[in-house]
Amino acid sequence: MRQQQGGQRREEIYERHLPNLFLVEIGVVRNNRRQPRDYRLSEDAPCREIITSESPQAAKKLVEWSEHLGKFLAGAETESEEERRSELTTSQIRKVFGEVRRLWMEAQKGWTDVLTRKVHLLIPKLEYAARRKVAVKALRAVLVPAIREVLEGGDREEIRKRFGRFVDFFEAILAYHYAAGGK
Repeated sequence: MRQQQGGQRREEIYERHLPNLFLVEIGVVRNNRRQPRDYRLSEDAPCREIITSESPQAAKKLVEWSEHLGKFLAGAETESEEERRSELTTSQIRKVFGEVRRLWMEAQKGWTDVLTRKVHLLIPKLEYAARRKVAVKALRAVLVPAIREVLEGGDREEIRKRFGRFVDFFEAILAYHYAAGGK
């Protein structure tokens, strides 16, 4: 707990596990209200399986996890008005998603070192977007580890396949976000 400005306000740092989302919310409690500050991926997240495996079980996990994330990011699973105001809007993530789609179109012609470099550069773009809005931090907490899984693929063909599964995952999250009433 911290005191601020002459002992007037007290803050308490908290971590709250969001099990269906495989996220840990990190924030402060002020005046008995939670205020999320950041998110990190929990240890049991199926990120590796979703990106590296073509199995039906991995596809099922992709659909289930992206549905929960999409609803969460749209604010459909929040009770308070303040949490709803911090929901993700499509304009906040359009730039990154547009770049992902462009890279996927290029990847259809064959994977190159230039594409690998551009995929690496998605991480700072997500970090920049997350710096501006708390809602993007939850998405960043999921997508950055997924991008890292893509890049650990080894040969070019494996990286291309993993990137395709990453694109599917990202699209599914955004589709469920929109379906849940996301703006």
